[in-house]
Amino acid sequence: RISAAETKHLGAIRTLLTRYRVTDPTKGMPAGEFQSDAFQDMYDDLLASGSASLQEALDAGATVERHDIADLRAAMVGLTTTDVKTVYTNLVRASQQHLAAFTR
Repeated sequence: RISAAETKHLGAIRTLLTRYRVTDPTKGMPAGEFQSDAFQDMYDDLLASGSASLQEALDAGATVERHDIADLRAAMVGLTTTDVKTVYTNLVRASQQHLAAFTR
């Protein structure tokens, strides 16, 4: 279910990108490839560490959600655009639920 939810979340962000005419940095990129070396390194490290066992996979998922929550909260500071703030708030809430699922 988390995978399906993440697809919906990406759709919400892409809607905002289109609405505000912001270039989508993921356009044309295959899954698991990132323009940012830092994101690519994090992804590669989490993929490698999460493939060793079920517990390590759950830990990797939890790490991603913690990063998402922190990044979204930081992006929300001073944000006044209502639709963007609503989407970010919903994404924080969803990431908190995903984190709870990964850490049960």
